[in-house]
Amino acid sequence: MNKFFSSIAAFYSKLRKNKLACELIFWISSLIVIAFLIVTWVTSKKLFLIGSAVGFIGIIIYFLLNPEIFKESIKEVKSDKIKSEGLSVTLRIIIAVAIAIALLAILNGKLPKIDLTSSGIYTISKESKELVKTLDKEMQIIYFATTSKLDSKEGSIIQSILKQYEKFSKNIKLEIVDLNKRPDLAAKYGINEDGTVYLAYNERNKKLSSIDFWEMTQAPDETSQGKQLFIAEKLISSAIRYLLSAQGKKIYFVMGHGEKYTNDYQEAGYGNISEYLGKIDREVVNINLLEKGKIPEDASVLVIAAPKEDYSKEEIKIVEDYISKGGKFVLITDFDVNTNIVAILLKKYDVIQEKGVVADNTNYFYGLGSFYPISQLAYHKITEKVQEYNKPILVSTAAPLILNPNTPKSEDYIIISLGNTFETAYNDISKDYDFKSEPSFDKNTEKKGVKHIGFVIESLKEKNKKGENAPIGLIFSDSDMFTNKTLKLGNAIGNLLLFENSINFLVDDFALLNIPGKDLDTTKVTLSAKAQKLISLTSFVFLELLMLLIIFGIRFARNLKSKKEVK
Repeated sequence: MNKFFSSIAAFYSKLRKNKLACELIFWISSLIVIAFLIVTWVTSKKLFLIGSAVGFIGIIIYFLLNPEIFKESIKEVKSDKIKSEGLSVTLRIIIAVAIAIALLAILNGKLPKIDLTSSGIYTISKESKELVKTLDKEMQIIYFATTSKLDSKEGSIIQSILKQYEKFSKNIKLEIVDLNKRPDLAAKYGINEDGTVYLAYNERNKKLSSIDFWEMTQAPDETSQGKQLFIAEKLISSAIRYLLSAQGKKIYFVMGHGEKYTNDYQEAGYGNISEYLGKIDREVVNINLLEKGKIPEDASVLVIAAPKEDYSKEEIKIVEDYISKGGKFVLITDFDVNTNIVAILLKKYDVIQEKGVVADNTNYFYGLGSFYPISQLAYHKITEKVQEYNKPILVSTAAPLILNPNTPKSEDYIIISLGNTFETAYNDISKDYDFKSEPSFDKNTEKKGVKHIGFVIESLKEKNKKGENAPIGLIFSDSDMFTNKTLKLGNAIGNLLLFENSINFLVDDFALLNIPGKDLDTTKVTLSAKAQKLISLTSFVFLELLMLLIIFGIRFARNLKSKKEVK
């Protein structure tokens, strides 16, 4: 081994002394790199990355053979006279720097890109990155758009997002199809809309409409404008998760007793929340208990949304049997809801609904009135991201819910508050609720104190996959929290997140918890390919000129100093 290293050292020493060989190594290597650089720049092909390896190795070897070159360059700069050898040294360093800059220019499209938008419009979240890493087979993603759509801001964002998915999974095969050039492919895949994203995996497919990628929130008042939120990532990740799973989660809404109706798009209906759940791979189904005779086995969650009429004995038994067998539920009550099924479930979990409606004359949303009390969210997995995004929860004309203080703790379950009002809230009791006039507190008939906006019930005997308490159900105090009217308000994003996260918690799936809509009112420094090449070329020339100016500037200053000393 010693002989081997000795022979290498001897060869190295001999080569160093051969100045002609060193010169040939440098200039031939430089010419190789420059030749491949020109070919790559003209043809836009990746030949530079392949053919320049030998050239770069040669240049590195040259500098290893001549480490004193940097000292010589410094001496040449400080010299009062221009020496051909010194100038040659400086030129060598300039050429090496030039080649390095050219390499950066060529690799410009391969270097990591930084999304400078405040909401991260052009990048995907950690959850989406982790999701696509679970793909064990090839997933085909095709973006079908016209030339004008591809060149638009929307098209640019969608393409950037899809390329991020492809980047983080070797099993994603992405294709961008220009509908103006390939109408045959659109016909083949049944694409009828400009801007459609098509996903296929394991003999299943899903199409996403570009119309659904944008969500407009209603302005809180007439003097302001609503915000346009970009939810493409959430929908794409939902589609991927849908294709990965055997079937989506089914959310059954009970109907037939005056409950909130999922096909109702009037102000008091639940059409918007139903539509939103459908977008994130939650299938909403309306169910009449007497017609079915039982809750279907594929039900992930049963929602009882503010029934105005009593359930029959048979219907009560159906609900109780479903819950006793581990079925998850959401019960939504309200100040004017006092039906038997609500009373039964509240009593079962030690919750008391006081008479009247929640009011707060001190802590309320200004401009809305005392019947819109400000609530404080408690820490829970359901509320975690709502708090992180600092979104308020709008509660209006809610039922006053409190825990029964006289009931001992259960050994089977634990009930946790999701949030509550301030101590200044009370249960306003009135014969006629017109909600137009401000209420006044009557200490003789009404009670001040904390009122809860909702509860989550968790099992103490069963655990989920992560070893945490398994969910049983949720209770909410206000059906207006999730109506079309409320969700269209610009500041009601928190309500939407609360309901979505509640469903995710019950079905033990928080895959999309960290993917909120993104505000488009952000800016990003974006450059076209032409602009990027122009900047690269400008930088290339500018840095070279700067180095020469510094060298000759120092020389000029030295010459002036020498002349003064002579005088």
